[in-house]
Amino acid sequence: MSPEPQPQVVSKEALRRLILETEDLVIEPVSIPEWPAANGKVFCRTMTTREREGYLQSLRRTTGHGQKARLEPQLENASANLVVLCACTKDGERIFTKADVDALGKKNPKAMERIVDVAGRINGLTDEALDEAKNVSAETTGSASSSN
Repeated sequence: MSPEPQPQVVSKEALRRLILETEDLVIEPVSIPEWPAANGKVFCRTMTTREREGYLQSLRRTTGHGQKARLEPQLENASANLVVLCACTKDGERIFTKADVDALGKKNPKAMERIVDVAGRINGLTDEALDEAKNVSAETTGSASSSN
């Protein structure tokens, strides 16, 4: 029986560099039979953390002012915006831009849903993940308002 390999001891700076240099974004193929001009397939990529946070922020808006301020869902063009951020070539280059949001909103919903489903899964945007985020937000809001 051979001994288990011991983990390498890495300095904090080396670890930082290794993490920052790691290519950790994912690209997955998505079958889209409704789009034969694209050979029935596009790719979907993970967003960067900054892109994901911006997307999540775009899903809500603040109404009211001061103590009467509250967050409300803002779901108009949510699917099209997600497709703009995630649909890509096999090399990870985005296919669409913000200028395409309205046109994407007119596309076949089944085709769009295929991309949205993969984008949601690989970006942690499943119903469970979003419900958890809402609960954390509500807890934070509740604890902030109870301390006033």
